[in-house]
Order: sequence, then structure tokens, then C-alpha cells
Amino acid sequence: MKKLFYILSAIFLLSCLTIHAQTLEEILAKHFQTIGQDKLSEVQSLITKGKMQQSGIEILFIQYVKRPNKMRSEATIQGLTSITAYNGKQSWQLNPMLGDTLPQPATKEVTDELKEGADLDGMLYNYKEKGYTLELTGTDDFDGQKVFLLKLTKPNGNVYIHYMDADNFVILKTVSKIKIKGVEREAEMVYSNYKPVEGIIFPFSSEIKVAGNTVGQMVIDSVIINQDIDDSIFEISSVTKQKKD
Repeated sequence: MKKLFYILSAIFLLSCLTIHAQTLEEILAKHFQTIGQDKLSEVQSLITKGKMQQSGIEILFIQYVKRPNKMRSEATIQGLTSITAYNGKQSWQLNPMLGDTLPQPATKEVTDELKEGADLDGMLYNYKEKGYTLELTGTDDFDGQKVFLLKLTKPNGNVYIHYMDADNFVILKTVSKIKIKGVEREAEMVYSNYKPVEGIIFPFSSEIKVAGNTVGQMVIDSVIINQDIDDSIFEISSVTKQKKD
């Protein structure tokens, strides 16, 4: 009898695991179909412009992303522009508000963020090939909407929990748990105002929360697809040359 019980238990467990895996893949398939992942995967460059409100201060930003794995982000506050960039191998940053007159090598944390932002396809697409682990951990309620909880873990231990709309299959919120100098920091990014651009769905509004409190609000003004971007802007020389000139 015990042997039969163990066999039946094993069959039931394997069955559950199979259903779980299929359910996760089905959810991802619907998500990719909804956002236009097939079109996004063909995009070679993306320029995003907008503004952020933080502590009563307006920050203008522009972000350049180009395949393969290149990113540059500029944020202008009261006439001063900070830059972070990644050319696919090296990253650097320039922050005049901290007294920088020349660009400096980016910190590990900034580099990790740049690498993540440089992935035009997003972290969920081809997650296995990228070395990530993805689990469907259950369902929850977010602002009255049923959501699937997708937990993505990176090799460095950083965790991202995506709250995916169970009806529309867009991500409504992402909770990130990132280690900075050995200390785990948790933050939330809430997405809204999804709009299509050339068949691809983007969230045009987002809200950043820490410990339940809103610390920033971001609004995208424009998304430009496949505009030519010179590779030189991702290089540290793009700033040092300007300083010499």
C-alpha cells in the first residue's frame, strides 16, 4: 500500500509540474503576442524621450538603445545633464551634479542596470538562454485586477517579481529586489497608459515606489523606432572629445 501511495504521489507531482510549466509558457506566449514581441525583436534601435517628477523637481530624459547591447541614458536637471552609457563591453557615467568634469567608470550596480536596459527584447524573452530562472508562483490581486506572479531570478541573485494582468497579459507592476554592496534594496515600478507604437505596446506612464511611498513618476512623450544612432555616442570618447573641443 505504501509503495502504491508513493507511486501515485510521484505521478501526481510530475503531472502538477508539467501543468505548471505549460501554464507558464502559455502565459508568456499570450504576453508576447499582446505586446508585439515579434515586431520588437526586429527593432534595431529605440529612442525614448520624456520627463520625470522627483521630489518636486522635473527631470528631462532621453534614452538611446541599439542592438547589440548598447545603451545611453541622459537626464537633465536645472540645465545640468548626467549621462550613463554602455557600449556592449564597458560602461561609464558623467554626473556634473557630483562635480564630475570628466566621465568615470560606472559602478557595478549602474552597469547591471545599463545591461538590463540594453536588452531591447526585455528580460522575459528567451529567459533560459540568458541564464535566468522564471517561475509562476501563483496569482494575486492588484488594484482589483487578478494578476499572475512571475518571479525571475538572475545569476547574480537579483529578483524581479512581475505582476501580469490575467486578462490583458501586460505587466502592471514589477517588484525588484536588488543587492547593492551586499544590502538588498526593494523597489516597485507600476506601469500604466499602454499605447501602441508601430504595432508594439509600451507603457507611457510609470510610478516608482519604495516602502510603499511614491518617489518618482515618469511620463514618456515619444518612442522613436529604428532611427539611425551613431555607435560613437555609446563610447566614453563622445564626452571627452566634447570637453577638449
